[in-house]
Amino acid sequence: MAPGQKAEETVAAAFLREVSRHVDPSTYRLWLGSLEVVGVSGNRLALAVPPRNRAWVQQRFGTLLSRCAQRASDGALTGVVFAAPPGAEEVVEDLAVPIPTRQTFATFAVGHANRLAHNAALTVAEVPAGSFNPLYLCGPAGCGKSHLLAAIAAALREHHPDLTVLYTTAERFSAAFLAALRGRRLGPFKGRTRGVDVLLLDSLEFVCGKDRTEEELYHALAAVGERGGQVVLAARSRPQDLPFSSEQLRGLCASGLVADLQPPDRGLRLTLLRRHAAAQGLDVEDGALELIAARGSQSVRELLAAFLRVVAYASLRGEPVTAALAERALDAFYPPPPGGPLSIEVVKRAVAERFGLSPQQLEGKGRSQKVAAARRLAVYLARELCGFSLPTLGRAFGGRDHTTILAAIRSCEGELRESPQLRLLAGEIAASLGKDLKLSPAQSTGGSATDKKPRGRARGPIHNNPHANYS
Repeated sequence: MAPGQKAEETVAAAFLREVSRHVDPSTYRLWLGSLEVVGVSGNRLALAVPPRNRAWVQQRFGTLLSRCAQRASDGALTGVVFAAPPGAEEVVEDLAVPIPTRQTFATFAVGHANRLAHNAALTVAEVPAGSFNPLYLCGPAGCGKSHLLAAIAAALREHHPDLTVLYTTAERFSAAFLAALRGRRLGPFKGRTRGVDVLLLDSLEFVCGKDRTEEELYHALAAVGERGGQVVLAARSRPQDLPFSSEQLRGLCASGLVADLQPPDRGLRLTLLRRHAAAQGLDVEDGALELIAARGSQSVRELLAAFLRVVAYASLRGEPVTAALAERALDAFYPPPPGGPLSIEVVKRAVAERFGLSPQQLEGKGRSQKVAAARRLAVYLARELCGFSLPTLGRAFGGRDHTTILAAIRSCEGELRESPQLRLLAGEIAASLGKDLKLSPAQSTGGSATDKKPRGRARGPIHNNPHANYS
């Protein structure tokens, strides 16, 4: 510093005293106790802040810290500048995600809707890079993708402690990559992401459309695979349905096993609720659990939220958790299906939820196998359960003409003849709407070899998809 000004050590001590005077002790310990004065940069005081806290400290306390620097230096300094602590590996510290301790294979409820994904994840955890590489888990939110990723990470840590495992999210990957670019630290970043034995990446859809990040992720996944490592990815949609910019990344994601997790059916929802109640030591009548399973959303998170509402309602009223109490607690948020005529919109919402889609996707022009299959089933159920005319259905499903609607209905009839899973799904959706779906004898028994093929535009039965899972 210039002659006549305080020495840097004196300024640093005075600065820290000023900071401690202007915030309460708990805030100082939580956010500012790790501050380190590393020197002077130009006319500003250089502060080292751990990367995990830096953005918050800069946003919340930046102005205060600048004023404290001015006062501590008698106006010689105009503010502060933030830097990483000496020798800190920013991209390493920011990249990994803590493994949730409760999300293990032992706590994962297995049913028809998730059996393939569960068995594949268990295989990967037992023998990494042995059979399915990459393993791609997909399905709507709340169906267990993150749970399986965490379960794989926990099992590897326990049974393969010699392996280097990176468990992260696409959002963390993107943020760390951009930080590495800005800080010119791509070397450590690439070493961290490409040098692991197992790479587990959640919420893959976050990188879609980010060209540089997609390219870097592709090279990271390819490098892990080439080294004999295991890659496990999770996203809400299949690779062909994600809006990737990089066809290389799409192809790599689709090159292994793509395992669907569908919303849990009523039986699996009931199993989840029983486990949850037992884990918390709660005495809940079976009738109450069955009502919550029937009324609650097919998202596991929302299902457990409905369970919590019932338990809290019972606790506040000092009553046991019975079916009658559960009904009172849920009526406002999860009303029973109406007993009268259904609307097309209600049917569309019910079908879209089971397929992990939005009603708008059923009305749109999307032609992916999943969307087309859901649209055909929704049209068929709306016709069977509501009795609307073909032109009315056409207007409700995106302005399609009546011949297109008729073709969709006949195609779905053919699929119902050939697919027991689809018949089961159609019946469950109808039951959830308070209706009994009357299938023809040919549809309910699977038909015969002499059955005529449905007329109209054939799109191929959806059950031919090896990864299809309807419940």
